[in-house]
Order: sequence, then C-alpha cells, then structure tokens
Amino acid sequence: MWSEKRGAVVRWGLVLLVVLALTVSAAAVPPDHAAAKDTNNRGHGQDAPPGLAHAPGQQKTEPAPEVPTPAPTPPSTTEAPTPEPTSVPTLVPPTETLVPEFTPSPSSTSLETVEAQETPDAAVETDLFSPLVLSAAALLVSAATLGGVVYARRREQAPFPPPPPGATEETTVVVPPDIETESGFPQALGEKYTGVVAVGSGGTARVFRAIRRADDQTVAVKVPLRQDEATGRCFLREISIWQGLAHPNIVRVYAVNVLPVPYVETEYLERTLADLASPLPPARAIELVRGIAAGLAYAHARGVVHRDLKPGNILLAADATPKIADWGLGKVLGEGDETVAPGYSLHYAAPEQLAPARFGHPDERTDLYQVGVVFYVLLTGTFPYDDEGPGAYSAAVLDTPPRPPSGVDPALAPFDGIVLRCLEKDPAMRFGSAGEFCAALDAVEY
Repeated sequence: MWSEKRGAVVRWGLVLLVVLALTVSAAAVPPDHAAAKDTNNRGHGQDAPPGLAHAPGQQKTEPAPEVPTPAPTPPSTTEAPTPEPTSVPTLVPPTETLVPEFTPSPSSTSLETVEAQETPDAAVETDLFSPLVLSAAALLVSAATLGGVVYARRREQAPFPPPPPGATEETTVVVPPDIETESGFPQALGEKYTGVVAVGSGGTARVFRAIRRADDQTVAVKVPLRQDEATGRCFLREISIWQGLAHPNIVRVYAVNVLPVPYVETEYLERTLADLASPLPPARAIELVRGIAAGLAYAHARGVVHRDLKPGNILLAADATPKIADWGLGKVLGEGDETVAPGYSLHYAAPEQLAPARFGHPDERTDLYQVGVVFYVLLTGTFPYDDEGPGAYSAAVLDTPPRPPSGVDPALAPFDGIVLRCLEKDPAMRFGSAGEFCAALDAVEY
C-alpha cells in the first residue's frame, strides 16, 4: 500500500518540479533586461535621440530638459552666482576596457547605466539570480523534501522479524497460499497501543503483545497476515464467531474492529499447552483435556466448531486453566465450507480434513478427533502415527490404525479405549458430543 502512495508522491513531485522550474525561469528574467538590451542596440549604430552618446565606451548622459524663458525682471543690484562648470563626458579609446563608474543623478538616487565595450575578451557578468541557478536550487530543494518524506516513512515502518522458517507440527497450513503483505504492526493502531512485540503467527493472522494506552493493560492484538480477499473474509469470519463466545475455557475477546484496519483484541496469556513438557501425569492431562472439552461443548451448543485444535491454540491462564484461542478456521454449522479457507494442522488433522470426498465435511466430531490427538500427546509425548514425512503421515491418518497409548507406555492401557474412539476414521464412530467425551473421562479408572 505504501508503494502505491510513494508512487503517487513521486509523480506529483515531478509535476511540481516541472511547474516550479518553468515558473522560476519566467520570473527570474529582470523586467529591465529588455530595456537594457534596447539601449545596447542603440549604442551600436542604431538611431539615437540627439544628445545621446554614440561612441562605444562613452558615458551616456541624458539631454538637459528645455528651460522656459523667464519673464523679464527689474535689474537687481545683487550679483548673480557664478555657474558651476559643466562636466564633459570623457571619451575612452575603443581598445580599452571600461571600468564602470556610477555617478548619482541630481534628480534621483538611482545609478546611471554604464555600457562596457563589447569585445571577444570581455568578462561575462555572473548573475546569482539567473534562471538556471534558481531552477537548479528549486530542483535540489524539492528532491531533498521528497527524500525526507520517503526516509521518514520507512523509519516509521520498522518491520518485525518474520516467523521462523520451516513447518512443524504446530504450523497451520492454509490452502491455497496467497501473497503476503509486509510484516509489522499496522501504523493505524499506533495511537491505541504501545510496547508492541510480535509473539506468533498462524495461517491467516499475526499476533502481537501490546499495551493499551487507555489503561496500560497488556493485551493480545491479532491482525490479518495477508490482504487478499480470501484471507480478509476468513479473518472477519473469525471475528464474528469469536466475539460471540464467552466461556471460562475460551480466550476472552475485549474488542473487535474493522476500521481503520481489521483486528481483534483479546486477553493476553503468555503460555500455551505446547510450552508444557510432555508426557504429563495422567491426572494433569485429564484435567486439561476436560477443560478443553468444556469450552468445545459451549461452542458446539451455539453451532460453532473450531477445526484447528492443537497445543499451540490452547492458552494457559495464570492458574493453568486451559483456554481455546485462534478461531481462524472456525465455522458456524449450517454454512457452506466456502465461507472459510480450507486448512488444517497436519499432525492434528482429521481424515475428513484430508479427504472430505471420502469421509465427509468437518463438523463438531472433527474437534473431538483433534482433542483425542491432543490427549494422546499429553499422555505419551508423541503422535499416534510414525512421523516419516508429510506424505506418509497423511496416508497413515487415512488408512493406518493408530498406535494405542499402551503401545508407548503399558501403564496407559486404561486410556486406550477413550483415545482410540476419538481417533476413529469414520466420524460416525467417534463420540457424538463433547459432553459424552467428558462423561467417558470421568469413568476412566487408572
């Protein structure tokens, strides 16, 4: 966007330079230049009024005005003053260079015009206010002004570091990818927030930690990662879904807005489930997963599914309460899949996300599959399929039975049934609701 604005500034700057140069060139010619030139021509052979000097190098004198004859007066005994001698112009030989002499006029304080002899070796008079000098000065001033504007603009747009290269199990893949915008916090939000630091990014948005200027509260600000139409539609969909959810196990939304730029402001929580070292004790894993399921039950009851549950999207409050965040791939049940960009996180993707033509479209049971994978990772510290690359892992999700938790640790056998039911290929074979899943958790004896 700034490149377009900069192009407009440059174009208008060039127009300004041209107009300024033409104006200065026209205005820089002194008004008496033509008169001086005309006097020059008359001094070199053209007809001149009587009384004017014709020889080159002579000092020009104006003819004395005619004095009317005074009326006769009576004789006076007072002696008349002796008239001052009239100065006679001095002739200068044509071969000598005349040094201009300026004599004040009796009737005016202006200087007389002195013409020097024009010879090939005559010195050229330098005029600091010539059109060329003024035009060059105008060009330099305008160029310096434009350069200062561009420099200041770039200083204001200090980019934030890009996300680390390479994909991991926590990377959300959005298909198809679109052109990304320049990274950084929107300048339009600079008056609202301070102390801005980039803390993460997902498939469609980037998250910043910021201090709200109004009350110095630390918040999280989420803005779109790209400016294409599909990403903008997905981000606005997330805003509309997220702001309608208020539950202890869902990250709280403080404010949403579309102008001057789309963004969502939420409570800021420093840790995520991914920051915990797994495997966890079974009791702790059950406590966390139960909280996640409670948040899902609340959302599902309102017709909202998440579709991108993973440890990185589960934040932890100061008291370790799990809170679901990042509803960027969320969907309102009953709406078409075209309302959001198709996407998934590979290691937590359900079969219907990889092959919807075979297993159907994602719904609330997709969230239960992903909760099952999260539970599996918290219990075992690994994934239910061997990670031999994206292609092999995707094929295993579609066709290979998952390894039960007891295959990693025999002491986890009491959890095999509940975990494997969550990981069924056929969505119809999974738990029918988050509430049913919570009831199964309560029934586990270990």
